[in-house]
Amino acid sequence: MLFFLIMFISPSFSSPTTCSTNNDILLSSTRSYPKLQAENLIRGLNLFPKHSINTPENDPHFVHGNIVEKKFTFPGFVDSDPSVEELGHHAGYYRLPHSKAARMFYFFFESRNNKDDPVVIWLTGGPGCSSEIALFYENGPFQFSKENKLSLVWNQYGWDMASNIIFVDQPTGTGFSYTTDDSDVRHDENGVSNDLYDFLQAFFKEHPQFTKNDFYITGESYAGHYIPAFASRVHQGNKA
Repeated sequence: MLFFLIMFISPSFSSPTTCSTNNDILLSSTRSYPKLQAENLIRGLNLFPKHSINTPENDPHFVHGNIVEKKFTFPGFVDSDPSVEELGHHAGYYRLPHSKAARMFYFFFESRNNKDDPVVIWLTGGPGCSSEIALFYENGPFQFSKENKLSLVWNQYGWDMASNIIFVDQPTGTGFSYTTDDSDVRHDENGVSNDLYDFLQAFFKEHPQFTKNDFYITGESYAGHYIPAFASRVHQGNKA
């Protein structure tokens, strides 16, 4: 059974200190072409909806209700203290079970402090704003370097300093979350909360070591609509 608390915030954060860069997994070594770098990064994470690995008819192993996840390191990031290799940074897709072809994308960053820290799920509002906005500009582990906008530096005020944090692109059609069938697009909080609840069950099945941790639902702006609906759905699931 999950223990959960609800938070609604609109954060502001101070700028982090900068670090030198190390392109140990840089997918493109040409800094002069940021568009090419971005495309290579997306291909490296298998995030292209039209790429064969992400189309239902070409991916027999990606079945409804399953998570496909991989550990990753962002390109252009420094090996510092702590080393990225020592941390659990994950990116994945979840095939929503109550849909025809919808896939929900998420980033998951294990705590830099203690794996027993609370599990936090972050929902950006909009509706329709990607959670990567918060990841890179607000409370995520990284921020863009002031000296080189193609490089990332640690965010000293990132919430992964005190939590195991999940950034979800939701609802379907937001950010890297997508579908090949328009009927999968949600138009109310009930549909959104059901999809998030299904994702949460699959996430904890994939990461059972975190089921004992406290759980927080957080977000900003229009997420003030999502959070109560999602919390209510979790509460209903806990009582079932």
